[in-house]
Amino acid sequence: MELLPLTRYISYHIYHTILLIPKITLDSDPANLHQFRVSLRRIRALLKLYPYV
Repeated sequence: MELLPLTRYISYHIYHTILLIPKITLDSDPANLHQFRVSLRRIRALLKLYPYV
């Protein structure tokens, strides 16, 4: 079964977000937290598109 491009894109962002979790510590670069938050925002926005596909 072929995955929809939207499904693949969401899966990629979920995977990317999971990889960022261990990099977020009190001593880490704030850019890691920023990338995590941006990735979560993208996932939420993409999931809102799902009912229209």
